[in-house]
Amino acid sequence: MKYPASLLLVSLSAFAASVKADVRLPTLFSEHAVLLSGAAVPVWGWADAGEKVDVSFAGQTKSAMPDASGKWRVKLDALKADAKPQELTVKGKNTLTVKDVLVGEVWLGSGQSNMAMKVSGSNDFGKEQAAANLPQVRMFTVASEASAKAEQDCIGTWVLCSPETVGEFSATLYFFGLEIHKTIGVPTGLIHSSVGGTPIEAWTAAEVQPRSAAAKKKGATPNAEAAAPSAPPVPRAEPVGKEAIGGLFNGKIAPLIPYAIRGAIWSQGENNAKREAAIPRYHQQLTLLITDWRERWGSEFPFAWVQLPNLESPHNRWTLMREQTLKALNVPKTGMAISIDINTDI
Repeated sequence: MKYPASLLLVSLSAFAASVKADVRLPTLFSEHAVLLSGAAVPVWGWADAGEKVDVSFAGQTKSAMPDASGKWRVKLDALKADAKPQELTVKGKNTLTVKDVLVGEVWLGSGQSNMAMKVSGSNDFGKEQAAANLPQVRMFTVASEASAKAEQDCIGTWVLCSPETVGEFSATLYFFGLEIHKTIGVPTGLIHSSVGGTPIEAWTAAEVQPRSAAAKKKGATPNAEAAAPSAPPVPRAEPVGKEAIGGLFNGKIAPLIPYAIRGAIWSQGENNAKREAAIPRYHQQLTLLITDWRERWGSEFPFAWVQLPNLESPHNRWTLMREQTLKALNVPKTGMAISIDINTDI
């Protein structure tokens, strides 16, 4: 049967209107999520301008009105750690129900290959796998790529830790979170956002980096080759390549803000060590990244990193990088894990 074009147009318009009216949440607020305990917890999303939104969780209900762009945000009062699954409900013209939400610790892990390495590649994987029936440990892995602009949402799902899933978890972040879970005994949410072979400049917002500011003055698109006289050049990259200035921040960090986290851990530096001219400024870059992330999250959360191990060739560049990360300890509430004894053959 053929339908009149006018009827089809009306139907499509009605569908578009209903889609537009739906309250939406970022992917971080999805089944199996872990919310932070002991601090105010922002919850945000999108709806029609003028559409009242009610957010309910753990006996609280907070309300908000979307701004002109349709974005809304509430803050839940500080929550107590709770291993009992609860439901997060968001109600506007439609109702969203997020099931199996726990409350406890939430940590972010970022960087390059040493953060990206999976548990399946770690020592004694079979033993670790057998002991991984830990449904209160959950990991959200950001699957989105670099972007030319700061994204509002990302691709990813919360995954419960089990012998079947743990092999795909970030090893560094998992073992860090496992220690927290065993020590404190509360649900532990781990947000993993890393990409192998990437420089620190890609993980820091472009607008706070000197070479990006210089590029904007010239009317150029910020990328890895736009450099002020005092900033060493970085390898050629497309504006949204994984080495582009701010690209990974835009695609893999910006969508996470302001999800409440206890702190962040960082494992990176090998890429920057390839460029001898970039090494003397690494501690400044790390300081800039920490400061900017904290300002955007609105929290001076703890930030720790792994110092490069003893795996370098005779050029001694990693030795200099270890010194640079040591200098960054001047930043308050930071810490550094020493890994110099990982390899004693060199």
